[in-house]
Amino acid sequence: MTMLPASTEKKLGLVIDLDTCVGCQACATSCKEWNAQGYSAPLEDEDPRGKDPHGPWLNRIHGYEVLDDEREDSRIVHFPRSCLHCETPACVTVC
Repeated sequence: MTMLPASTEKKLGLVIDLDTCVGCQACATSCKEWNAQGYSAPLEDEDPRGKDPHGPWLNRIHGYEVLDDEREDSRIVHFPRSCLHCETPACVTVC
């Protein structure tokens, strides 16, 4: 079983390429699995969010229409509102 690394002074960050995000919410689902059932828990292929998806974690990925005036068209940009990775996150208890 994979173990969490020992705690260090190094802090990590997360960078998301908005050009590749398709709004699938796999990152939000993975985060919920990590905090609910242990880290690196495999997700189900069918119905990964469960039979009754609910809770604040479902609204983590927002889609916005971006207009391009030069080309006179638009595209949808998905913007993940990621966790702030608090040391002691209060949201985990309600997620």
